[in-house]
Amino acid sequence: MGIRRRARETAMQALYYIDFRNGTHPHLADFLESVPVAAKAKDYFETLLNGVLAAGPQVDAVIERFSNNWRVNRMSRVDRNVLRIALYEMLCRDDVPVKVIINEAVEIGKKYGGEESGSFINGILDAVHNAHKKGAIETPALTASDDAFLTDETADPKAQQSTASDQEPARRSISVAPGVRRRQVKGTISNEGERNDPS
Repeated sequence: MGIRRRARETAMQALYYIDFRNGTHPHLADFLESVPVAAKAKDYFETLLNGVLAAGPQVDAVIERFSNNWRVNRMSRVDRNVLRIALYEMLCRDDVPVKVIINEAVEIGKKYGGEESGSFINGILDAVHNAHKKGAIETPALTASDDAFLTDETADPKAQQSTASDQEPARRSISVAPGVRRRQVKGTISNEGERNDPS
């Protein structure tokens, strides 16, 4: 299984966890106690999770627009969260091919969802992609939220004993533009490129 597949699956599970808790956004410690994130997948997992939380209602509005009268809150938790992740990647990033995004979403839907999850997810993503190519969908504006997961609280306690120069801020990176991450560092904003790992 590829690193980004692991990240997508774990992000879907984390979003499912939020849904199960009626939309509350706790620290990740409770979630990661039962669903640990592979070390290599952690960065992209955090990018996906915080990106989806930042895009929030805008992504849900796109889902409802192309789901033939299905409201997001009436969809299965698996289906809607797989769609949220895929649409965040499709509309807000430029470092993953659309074909990869759709294929990954369909496979994750089949793995964790119901019998019709794969075709349901594929139909919506294909329709959104076609509309996006025609300029009929605007890129969601992403803004950091105080409700987003604070992921460094979940780090290994031994790792947190590193020197001050090695420590990262409480809020981890959040995607704000295609293929670019914004990071809050000591009150300033800096941008850094993402590694190109579309799988």
